Amino acid sequence: MKTSLHSSMLLALVTCLLFSVTVVGRNPKQVTDSIKQLIATQRTLVQQADGAGDIRLGIAMRLRLSTLLKPKEAQEVLQEGAMMAGAAQLLDEEITIRSHLAQAYAAGNDHGKAYSEALKVTSLMSERMLDREERMGARNDSVMARLKEDHNTTVRADMIRQMEVQEALDRQRLITKRWMLIASGVFVVASVVLLLMLVRVGKRADRARQELAALRAEVTALKDGGVVQGAGGTPTIDTIGPHDSDELRASAHGVDSTVWAFFRKRAPERLTTLQAARAAGDIDKVVRVVHTLKPMLVAFDTEHFGVLCPRITDVGAHLDQSRWNADLDTLEKAIGELLGSAS
Repeated sequence: MKTSLHSSMLLALVTCLLFSVTVVGRNPKQVTDSIKQLIATQRTLVQQADGAGDIRLGIAMRLRLSTLLKPKEAQEVLQEGAMMAGAAQLLDEEITIRSHLAQAYAAGNDHGKAYSEALKVTSLMSERMLDREERMGARNDSVMARLKEDHNTTVRADMIRQMEVQEALDRQRLITKRWMLIASGVFVVASVVLLLMLVRVGKRADRARQELAALRAEVTALKDGGVVQGAGGTPTIDTIGPHDSDELRASAHGVDSTVWAFFRKRAPERLTTLQAARAAGDIDKVVRVVHTLKPMLVAFDTEHFGVLCPRITDVGAHLDQSRWNADLDTLEKAIGELLGSAS
């Protein structure tokens, strides 16, 4: 029965993998539906494993299911698997699933629980090592008992055997000592790596908050500056000629140094991406790049860029190729002039 269950589950897993390949190229709703179907299939496999009483397979299915879920849901599934492994005293499985649980907590920014789970994993690894040492000790005791039984045969044979046992014990102690040193080294390295990961995540979070604050400041500047409207209510903007370029440079001198620094850091790479997307005819990518450039550009000239960028990103704007390309040429020229004035 277990063989049949494993075969059916393997077939279902292969089906899920083949089904997941069809997700590529679909629209977001189809992708979401496909993922939901994958999750439902995986939950069915978990229930089948639990119903068959196969704890190891149930834990393995939960590990796979957790990779399809959001961090919070993945944490619940992994907690179930950890409790199952602990109740069944499956050390290897418990170490594996708690390692994934620590990663899930870290992905959900719950670093306290992630660190706690990492400590549990370290403790379980030590317990596994001690268990192995106990088995080694029992094996040594068995060897000693056998040697004592053979002692009554001849003194010579006993002496030779004792020498062999002593050599074996020395080798065993050396191996045990090496394993202890290795385990200690692994523990230290794991602790340092975990600490570095936590510090790195914290720095990334701080950097992201700083960049978000800068973007919010730019958006606020856009809202305060307003957008110039044409006579018919439609935004209008002229192409930036030599005289307009001088005005742009003049207005750029009053921009905050933080915005300048952010612009100098991001604008060259995004300008290159914009030009590459235009050359490849990738309209969607062009629109995305202009969207990312808009908050920075309006900080320099709200009147021009507050109208030019939306005109490029409007739905169907690319249908008027001559106007769309002229607007993009104007935008690229303005970015180049701003970068030139910043150098």
